Amino acid sequence: MPKSFSAPDTHFRIIASETSVSNDGYRKGEPMKLECDCCGASVMLTPEPSPGIDELPHKPWCDQRFVESRWWQRNFLSD
Repeated sequence: MPKSFSAPDTHFRIIASETSVSNDGYRKGEPMKLECDCCGASVMLTPEPSPGIDELPHKPWCDQRFVESRWWQRNFLSD
């Protein structure tokens, strides 16, 4: 069974913008992307629905490659 992203041995981080809105569309300090601590895979955090932790493009060797949310596990894994 896949591991949940909230398990204590999984590690992700939220990267904040370091520039102004005019540079990247995010206020300085505002959460900008979600990143895997193991391989650096990331997705942008947007107001619109966008890929999240379940869709990170992990490297093939990443220990967190098959980490998913419980919601994703309930809705997409077959019994």
